[in-house]
Amino acid sequence: MLIVVLNSFWDYSFIYIMKKVITIFCIVASLIIILDSMNFADAFIMLVFAGIVPGTNFQLSPEQSFGLFAILICFIVIFFKSPKSHKNHIGKSDINYS
Repeated sequence: MLIVVLNSFWDYSFIYIMKKVITIFCIVASLIIILDSMNFADAFIMLVFAGIVPGTNFQLSPEQSFGLFAILICFIVIFFKSPKSHKNHIGKSDINYS
C-alpha cells in the first residue's frame, strides 16, 4: 500500500514538474524567436558600443551613454540588494494585547 502511494505521488510530482519545465521552455524559445526576428542582438550591441538608438537616427554622446548605463546599473543593484522579506514588520497578529 505504501509503495503504491509513494509511486502515485512521484508520478504526480514528476508530471507537474515536467509540465512546468515544458511551459517555461516554450516561453523562452518563443521569446528568443521573437527577439531574433526583430534583430534585437544587433540593435543592443549598436546601442552599447556605438550609442545608436534603435529605430531612430539619434546617436548618444559618450557622456549620455555613461549616464544612462550608470542609472541602469544603479537600478539593477538596488533591485537585487533590496530585502525580499520584511522580517522586522510587525503585523496585527503579532501584537499581544493581554
